[in-house]
Amino acid sequence: MAAEAGGAAPPAAPGPGSQYGTYVEAVEILGDEGEDSEEHDDQCEEGEDEEDEGEDEEDDGEEGEEDEEDGEEEDEATDDEEEEGEEGDEGELEEVDPVYLQTAVYRNVPNVGRVYDWKLQHEVNQALSKQRKQQAQMEKVMEAARVQLQVREANERAFQQWLVTKKTEKQQQHQEHRRIAYVTSVYRSLTKDDPTEQKAREALWASTSASPRGSDAQDPPTYVTATGRIIAIGDLHGDLDKAVESLKLGGVLSVGEEGEVSWVGGDTVVVQLGDVLDRGDVEIGIVNLLRFLDTEARKHGGAVYMLNGNHESLNVCGDFRYVTPGAFAESAMYSGLSEDDLKDWQLVARVRYALFKPGGEMARELSRNPTVLIVNDTVFAHGGLLPTHVEYGVERLNREVAAWMRGDETPDGQKSPPPFLAMGDANSVMWNRSLSKERFATPFERYHACRALQQALAKVQGKRLVVGHTPQLTGANCECDDQVWRIDVGMSYGVLNRPVQVLEIAPSADGEPKVRIIRNRSGSLSSIDDDLASSL
Repeated sequence: MAAEAGGAAPPAAPGPGSQYGTYVEAVEILGDEGEDSEEHDDQCEEGEDEEDEGEDEEDDGEEGEEDEEDGEEEDEATDDEEEEGEEGDEGELEEVDPVYLQTAVYRNVPNVGRVYDWKLQHEVNQALSKQRKQQAQMEKVMEAARVQLQVREANERAFQQWLVTKKTEKQQQHQEHRRIAYVTSVYRSLTKDDPTEQKAREALWASTSASPRGSDAQDPPTYVTATGRIIAIGDLHGDLDKAVESLKLGGVLSVGEEGEVSWVGGDTVVVQLGDVLDRGDVEIGIVNLLRFLDTEARKHGGAVYMLNGNHESLNVCGDFRYVTPGAFAESAMYSGLSEDDLKDWQLVARVRYALFKPGGEMARELSRNPTVLIVNDTVFAHGGLLPTHVEYGVERLNREVAAWMRGDETPDGQKSPPPFLAMGDANSVMWNRSLSKERFATPFERYHACRALQQALAKVQGKRLVVGHTPQLTGANCECDDQVWRIDVGMSYGVLNRPVQVLEIAPSADGEPKVRIIRNRSGSLSSIDDDLASSL
């Protein structure tokens, strides 16, 4: 009715397509920020009322006086429309779709609507920024928790490792005590002081056909004649069990039910390649066992020889870096110390030095061992043999090493020095490894080594060389067209604890000896370490 009279229509209720309704719809997206938007809506509604009243006054001025009834009807109609608009607004707020903000209708609102859009976007950005900050703070908390968990796990692993280390140390201490007890029992059974046996041994040594030719009876032999088999045994390094197993494998030793040993090799000659000392606990026991078997073997035409290796020369020099605590205890017991004295390690070290220094009891015993031994046409040396050694003289090397170990004096009153070619450097007899390489670096290196060996053997009328010193990972083997045999297999538990292997050189009907390697097919004898571990 008012519209027909030419008056301005009241403002329409804000809806989805209006500039004000667009803002109202956006308020629904803000969530927690809705209170500020509601206050803004109230201000907008008040402004609308004021504009409506101004329009009415202008219409009244231009149209003239209106009937009071028409005005009342218009006011009532306006109030009805405002109430309907408010109800419509409330309904639209409940049905707002956020996607609507991206529609073309929302983007094409008048300029005043765009101002409201900017404010809405600012508030949205603030809400998103707050959310990102909370998320970043939460990630920091989670990262700190992960680091703390990792630290806790690392501490737990370190503690468990510490427990394992302590347990291992305790087992090693217990094992060390059992080793000393074992060495003590072996010492008591093998190191009996029998002057009669010692004198008989010296008499046999001087009268046997295997004595050195043209040298003093105190000097070790150089040339030996064997009528039967020859058994060669590699480095033993203080492992009594492997020493017994090697002799049994070679068919020269029998062990009774009560542990008594006897020679069963007849006229067999046994050559041990040296390095009986170091890395194991029973050194003097092995030396005494070999000496005892030598006495028994000579009664049947055989013999047992032990060469001097680099570890024998180290101990005579006073270098005990490879001596085990058990071996220290054994030498102390051999010297007459009690078990209580073993706690004084300085005393034990001084006793060992007195035993093995040049002129000491064990040094004099080792002086009886040759450095180079030639049995028939087979040459035995611990490390190797070069043409320079032969030119110097193998008998001369044996005499000079023996004189040094005995502590003999030279004509000018000085102590006999050790011969350099026997033990001085890597090219010496005891330390040489040029012939012990399982794989030569180049064909030239192999040719040079084999050629030097051929020249050395020709000078001593030998056909083959047998060496130890260098453990062979593939087992005992030969090289240079069977002219050199390497038989150190690291059998000692102080080295590689490998199965026992020995070399046999047996005579044949055609006069050419047969050389073969005897292996322990059933496995090696358990070492003292294995016995102790099983008893813990």
